[in-house]
Amino acid sequence: MINHQLKLTVGRNKTVVSLKSETVIENCWHQIDISVSPTYLELVVDGEKYLKQLSEKLSAIYGGTVFVGGLSQSARAVARYDDLESLQANNSIKGSVIGCVHKLIINSRACSLQDIYASRLISTDCGGSDDCHNGRCGIEPPGSASAEFTPHSDSNREEFQLLAVNPVIVNEGAETVLTTDNIEMVYDYKNYGIRESGIIFYVAKKPKFGEIEVDLGRRRNGDVFTYLDITGQKVKYKHSGSEHVYDEILIEVEFVISTKASDDFPERLQQKYDFVLPVNVKPTQ
Repeated sequence: MINHQLKLTVGRNKTVVSLKSETVIENCWHQIDISVSPTYLELVVDGEKYLKQLSEKLSAIYGGTVFVGGLSQSARAVARYDDLESLQANNSIKGSVIGCVHKLIINSRACSLQDIYASRLISTDCGGSDDCHNGRCGIEPPGSASAEFTPHSDSNREEFQLLAVNPVIVNEGAETVLTTDNIEMVYDYKNYGIRESGIIFYVAKKPKFGEIEVDLGRRRNGDVFTYLDITGQKVKYKHSGSEHVYDEILIEVEFVISTKASDDFPERLQQKYDFVLPVNVKPTQ
């Protein structure tokens, strides 16, 4: 947010493209949609569209971490070095949005607190009313004291971190093996008697520009594989050969043991969790 205007900036290899909206009203809900494709950048604020074409230098799209309302310390340093306007001058220390976010959807997938890897100074509450009265929407103006925003420790999130995900890197039209570099279980599952064959992954949404291939053995369903399959290098991503340089797979993970009723088995492991596995495609000349 720069001078009451929303600014969308995309950069790659020191080439930067930005879009600015008209002035937006503070203390009221706004619907914001962002689209980044190989050919254009689009910002939509309350139905008003702002569009800019991208050059070939910015034609590649890559997956990665999404920051909402602020940046981690390391990302902040990089952004300041790249002259991100919202982190310059008096904003160099703050650099966060003071306000509320709801109905957050990334790549057609609804996100919630459960998806957050690390957070600071957030709360599930946001004012007292969803109705706008004189433009206030039940939200305290930015800069005023509010009991609704309470600290949320980064360390508290660690106990819910089940796995670490890194993008799959594949050449255009080629295939590559999924390894623990892409999907790594960081939760101490062995402590609860869970075997690698008991960590089951379901392909909830298939990739658009490729396919997942699993060495099935005696199994019939190619949309299901285990952590043992990953450690045994039996799961592959095969790119279709299209010119798209980004793909993704929506995956659900479930933990299965023979004694789920055990008091020692954490309740949070008795449900499925979903995550997105990004795929970055290297174009061929």
